[in-house]
Amino acid sequence: MTISDWPAVVFTAISVAVYLLVLRWALSEQQHRHRWHHVVVLILATVFWWLGEAQAIRIGKYQYNPHFLMFPLSGVVGQPDALYKALSWYIGLISGAIGGPNPVPFGVANCPPPGQTSWAIPVPVVLLEASLVFTMLRLSQRHFITPENATRWQRWLLIPVATGGFCALLMLNTTAILDPVVSTKDWCSVTTSDPAALNGLRGLNLGLWHWFTNEKNPAYWFGVPFGNYAAWFVATFIFTAFNRLDGPGKKGVIRPWKYWFLYVPGLVIALFLLTLVTIPLYFGVGIFIVKGKDFLHLSVDDQTWQFIAIGLIVALGFLCVALGRKLYTPNFMWVLWLPQFSMLVFCLLAFVVKLDFPLLFLVWSAATGVAVAVAWWARGLANPNPALGPGVART
Repeated sequence: MTISDWPAVVFTAISVAVYLLVLRWALSEQQHRHRWHHVVVLILATVFWWLGEAQAIRIGKYQYNPHFLMFPLSGVVGQPDALYKALSWYIGLISGAIGGPNPVPFGVANCPPPGQTSWAIPVPVVLLEASLVFTMLRLSQRHFITPENATRWQRWLLIPVATGGFCALLMLNTTAILDPVVSTKDWCSVTTSDPAALNGLRGLNLGLWHWFTNEKNPAYWFGVPFGNYAAWFVATFIFTAFNRLDGPGKKGVIRPWKYWFLYVPGLVIALFLLTLVTIPLYFGVGIFIVKGKDFLHLSVDDQTWQFIAIGLIVALGFLCVALGRKLYTPNFMWVLWLPQFSMLVFCLLAFVVKLDFPLLFLVWSAATGVAVAVAWWARGLANPNPALGPGVART
């Protein structure tokens, strides 16, 4: 490793420090009835995001910089392991059910050598992702309060859906700038040129991860495929909505126990349910982004359609948030904003170090403005929603 590898070193240092601070906060929030709930949910987020990365990387559309500290037992490209076979079977089952190919081919052909050479997942990437989704979940609990006398409609639909939409939008806001700053890409086609190279939207190309793109997986957003944002939106929405619905109550999947090891069965069940639901939803949203204009018979080019599609997904997120608007009671806690602002600062550092301020810098400015507005608005509200009354439950 040389001085030119500073992005991996700094990213790792920030990710580990942020995760440890979030873990410290989770430990400090122990309650008598739900002593380990926050810690268990953070562990669930960590394992869920590691498993999601391990599955996604086997589809063959990206890989990570080898200078990261990697999780062990990553598997070998070209040698299908149990996870690869299970993922292939499940996606093939979903595809076959809607008239698609079964099995679904993985990988991106015709990439410049060496192509995808590793399925290894970096430890700091998973720690950052877990910190982000966990703190966004806890932010939602401090923004969308569950009244003590909540109706079933509120408890079982409005609040989980509003939570999912709120967290998914925050995740898109952060990754809209982070991914283009840190990633690079290859165009993997011998018959056509890269259409994304002509739209003038270029990333900063730090090289922490690398995309393999082609006609079915073009990188229209500053060198990043929109399918990546479908994954961010779906995984964040499902994880946070599920945990808000499950809650720390006695009837939940992750229910309170006296001893920590008794949480393990609930963690396994939750991980299974989350994976079972997330994969088909991601698969469906990915098809919508790539093929939606054909289903809707729209006469627009692929790039225009994909921007429209991601705009519709963002609009769906706002609609979900609107469902919980009457329960919106924001309040500020700095540690829950730390993962988002740490990544925004990291991106700013990258612009400064490279002395490169392309159009992408405007995206950073917008993303930072959104985060600041949502965070600091809560600080100025002494009694944001008095209609909820004094008796509210943060579950």
